[in-house]
Amino acid sequence: MQRSAKWEREFCGRDALKGVPRQLLINENVVSAWGENWTRAEMMNAAIAAYRLGYMDAAVNAAIWSQIDNDPVYQLLSDHRYLIQDWFRSR
Repeated sequence: MQRSAKWEREFCGRDALKGVPRQLLINENVVSAWGENWTRAEMMNAAIAAYRLGYMDAAVNAAIWSQIDNDPVYQLLSDHRYLIQDWFRSR
């Protein structure tokens, strides 16, 4: 069965954030981001919340996965994780 890039983004994004206690994300009002149809915006809201809660690696990984269907950006972010960290710090 072939998976879509959207499915891969949703699955891998949730997987990247699996170490973040779900209740903390609920408290940050990103619970809707855990549903079946996870948009890129919801994924990034969850990543921002995770970063603010101190789960920096998980947040950066989720941000990278949010671009899996945009290969040039995905590769750039994978190679330059500091860009994502800088972006999170500016939020």
